[in-house]
Amino acid sequence: MSNINDCDANINQFEYLEQHQCHKNKSINNFKFHKFLKGTVKKSVENCGTVLGFNLYQNTQDFDVLRRTLIGANFCKHRYCIMCAWRKAKQLQLQTLATIRKYEQEYNKRYCYLFLTLTVPNPKISDLNSTIKRMSKAFKKLSERQEFNRAVKGFIRAIEFIGDHTKSGMAHPHYHCLLVVERYYFTSRDYITQERWKALWSECYGEEVQQVRIQKIKPKKMKDGTVLPALISGVLEVIKYSVSLESMNRLSDADLRELLKQTRGVRQFNRGGFLKDLVEDIGEIDSTVWNLIGEEWYRWSKNKYVQMNMKSDLDLKS
Repeated sequence: MSNINDCDANINQFEYLEQHQCHKNKSINNFKFHKFLKGTVKKSVENCGTVLGFNLYQNTQDFDVLRRTLIGANFCKHRYCIMCAWRKAKQLQLQTLATIRKYEQEYNKRYCYLFLTLTVPNPKISDLNSTIKRMSKAFKKLSERQEFNRAVKGFIRAIEFIGDHTKSGMAHPHYHCLLVVERYYFTSRDYITQERWKALWSECYGEEVQQVRIQKIKPKKMKDGTVLPALISGVLEVIKYSVSLESMNRLSDADLRELLKQTRGVRQFNRGGFLKDLVEDIGEIDSTVWNLIGEEWYRWSKNKYVQMNMKSDLDLKS
């Protein structure tokens, strides 16, 4: 299980300039990926996030507390751009949390959260795309099983392509899943053991699978001593990158070129149950708590964002 990204701040808060700066620097360091790009795509990725615009809000009860929400930027939206992958994950994290909390409130329910990891035998990178298609069909079969539907009320499924110790020339496609179950799940007849999860996944995949892990998500203690609630910890762990920067930098040029080819068009996240339709109004600002006091615009310069006096004349794509 990979560590939560050190750049990410409190999941309940929105985009901060410091978070963008951290991920912009990471994106620049993703030099191996950049050299395989060409033409306008290369230019778009290299210039990603060089201009940012925020609405700046002031707390009505404490004038020293400020909040920024993004209103414009020149993002490239490429799958392997560190900046864009982080932003996409952050949006889905917030939507997932909001949906679960809304559902709990409306139906007066409390849930438990499971972390399910589904693996398959490692394929060659050249066979990654066909393996992913087979995994997708297998997961569809799994999610249609009566046992699955009785136990799981909602789920988020994410795919990763490379593991921490994957051999050269090989891929390690695997699913990380956040499962939402009833609070009495562990004492009910709907409970599914780890061995049964393994058998179900093997049956659906059509081949015996050696590694399947299921565990209850618990609160996570962070380096600064703060403790993330179980739900937030689980959402952060599942909804992230498809290939970590460290894994990408370990790949040979030939393997990285093939990875880009094999994963083109592959969907990273999949949702089901009551998480199939996520809430959309996560960006709304409560005017009784926050006053809009103006806009801020920043340009990337010498490894940091520098505030500008006026809005850039670039074509911004948020």
